[in-house]
This record gives sequence, structure tokens and C-alpha cells, in this order.
Amino acid sequence: MTSSRHPCLVLQSQKRLDQARETACQKTGYDCKAMHQALINRYGELTGNTVYKWQLDVAEALLLKLNCVAIAGTGSGKTVSFTLSLLLSENCEKIAIIISPLKTLQEEQAECFEKLEVRAVAVNGDTWSWELYKDLSGYVYQGIFTGLEMIMEFEEFKSWQTRPTPVALHLPSSFFVCWTLEVVTNTEGYPKVQCCEGELTRYTEP
Repeated sequence: MTSSRHPCLVLQSQKRLDQARETACQKTGYDCKAMHQALINRYGELTGNTVYKWQLDVAEALLLKLNCVAIAGTGSGKTVSFTLSLLLSENCEKIAIIISPLKTLQEEQAECFEKLEVRAVAVNGDTWSWELYKDLSGYVYQGIFTGLEMIMEFEEFKSWQTRPTPVALHLPSSFFVCWTLEVVTNTEGYPKVQCCEGELTRYTEP
């Protein structure tokens, strides 16, 4: 990663993450270094590749239930940061909902999840069916790629969201993951975010 253009936000983000680590350590005995190593080892086993620090930070923030946003260029590995936490055996029954602005991206990213042995599906107007609803209700998929319009406006999908589920990344009440800033800044009434490239920051309700 290149040096940051937003040093103040970097410091704020790191401080929040450090505080979350300390709190988790006090409450549950959480070990940051052990978690990082577990994520590195599992990803390496599946791909033979290494993980960048910022990807680990994003994955860890999600595991620690922090609201976070990471923005990076095409091909930089954003999907890896979303996937890492789901690779751990203790999270194999959790569900991640990931917002993607385009249906083609939803399909592509679902395929990336599948290559990492994480069952995933694109949920949009083209793929929606009663069979898909039953699969979602039966927790067939861990990774669910969808758009804001499905989350906020599609009644059948909204009814599924209200069911008791082991959701890891839920929308819009807790936090979300997205690829492009335009997803939120050009959509009136949705949560607003403040972010900078490759760094953790925060989001606020509209």
C-alpha cells in the first residue's frame, strides 16, 4: 500500500481497532496475533498467496463487530478482506451480506468466494426465485451478494432478513461492505459513509 493521504483518519481508524482488540482481550481473551496468523495460514492453505496488513485489519474489524469501510483500486484484493473472516472454522455457520452495485460484479464476486470454498450466491431481480428463498432460509450460502435496492425495497428479500439468522454482516442496522463510494453517496436516504483509500473509518445513519 502507498503512504496515506489522510494521516489523521489512519490514526483514528487504528485507534478504534486497537481499542476493540483490547476490549475483546479483556472480555474473551482475544489474541490479535493469533487471529492474524490463523487468517494468514488458512488463506495460504487455500490459495498459496499472502495477505496484506490492510486486508487483515478489515477482516479483524468485521470479526470484532466494528463498522468499517475500506476502499481500494480494482484488483487490489478487497474481496479477500471480506472473505477472510468466513474462512475460519468457528465462523462456518455465519452469513455475510455484501453490497455490490452491479449484477455482473455480484456474480463475479460470488465465484471468487466459491473458489475459497465459501458457498456464495448473487441475489438480485434476475436470480430471485422461490428456490433461492428456500436456499437462503436453509442457510445454504455464507456469502450473499446483493444490491441496495434488494436490501431496502424488495419485500420478499426484506422478509428473509427479518428471520432469526446467524448473520455476520447485516444491513442496514449494523455495518456493510461495498466496493464503490458511489453506492452510498449517490443514493438518497441510505447510510452515509466517510472513507479513504485502503483505510478503516466509520459510517453514520442518514
